[in-house]
Amino acid sequence: MILIRVDLREAAEDAAAYDQLKRLLNEAGFSQTIKGEDGTRFKLPRGDFRFTGDEGVTLEAVRSLARAAVDATRSDAGLLVMQVSDWRASRLKIKMT
Repeated sequence: MILIRVDLREAAEDAAAYDQLKRLLNEAGFSQTIKGEDGTRFKLPRGDFRFTGDEGVTLEAVRSLARAAVDATRSDAGLLVMQVSDWRASRLKIKMT
């Protein structure tokens, strides 16, 4: 699983900027939910996204997709892309249908 973290520095408190980011990343194949082993879907924190496309894609290809979406927000932003093989969570919000 590939996760990304986006830090919109200029828009730290700007909900509209994060809404735009979420829309652009959704269109590029990212989601803000993650599914646990028991099938429960959790909401990822603001700025965190899961790549929903081809699992065989490279981190560089995912970084490029995410970077294009982030750049379209015209915000100063940092981006981290990571390959995750296992995860545990605590106190994430449950995504209701």
